[in-house]
Amino acid sequence: MIRLGTSSYIIEDTLIENVRYLASLVDDIELVLFETPESSNIPGIDEIHQLNGLAAEHDLTYTVHLPMDAYPGSRDEKVRISSVDLIVRVIERTRPLNPLSYIFHLTPEHYGAIPAEDMHTWLAQSEKSVVDILRRTGIDPFLLGVETLSYPLHLIDSIIRCHGAGITLDIGHLHLMGYDVEDHIKRYADRCRVFHLHGVDDGMDHLGLHRGDRRKIDRFLDLLESLGDGIERVVTLEVFDLESFEESMGVLHARQRGEKTGDLGDRGRTKWKKHVGGSVCPIP
Repeated sequence: MIRLGTSSYIIEDTLIENVRYLASLVDDIELVLFETPESSNIPGIDEIHQLNGLAAEHDLTYTVHLPMDAYPGSRDEKVRISSVDLIVRVIERTRPLNPLSYIFHLTPEHYGAIPAEDMHTWLAQSEKSVVDILRRTGIDPFLLGVETLSYPLHLIDSIIRCHGAGITLDIGHLHLMGYDVEDHIKRYADRCRVFHLHGVDDGMDHLGLHRGDRRKIDRFLDLLESLGDGIERVVTLEVFDLESFEESMGVLHARQRGEKTGDLGDRGRTKWKKHVGGSVCPIP
């Protein structure tokens, strides 16, 4: 079963108001959380209660994007420990929401195919952080969805499989870096509960799907349809403004109408059968 999601940054308002706005449009909302010395949007206890209320009212689920301003692979042990502390605190705070996944970055030291100059140290520190997070929170390792970033996933494959972590396949990142989407789905679908989908154009990602390569988007959706393993998954339109969200939904509607460019519904929770077209039920 597939649930359609998007990020909690679609309208220019608070986390709660974004969820309220999106509640009738999607099945899942990715809560994109951050904490810096200047500001934080990590929800308080009252906001957690409100989020749970909206989830119950609208049959919503959540995925939680753990803070990106954390460096679990840092060679500086103080930075690594503070990063783990932040991630653990967010997991504990959002645990009452029963997220389908915690989206987790093994953040590289720099952008590109090689995440660190000293790969041995970066990998050792990254693995130490994964172990610490799982030990301190006690969550099912499958819920810790390590996301594909700029570097090849095979570089951290041993960490993921050794500790039973999940995977978040960001299809836009794979397209941007020129990695083989079909190969990643074949290799990692059994560990993947969340896919991120967004447009890529002229070296930029997280654009609306209307800015992306329609053939690649269709190919991904076809591959997704072919998975029949019974795992409940989320496809998150990982865009961050209203225009990109609406245009992306338009692209997905066009696929269902037979224009071969995607559709995910008059509402996400009408489920994948009414979203993707093909041999499934059209939307009336």
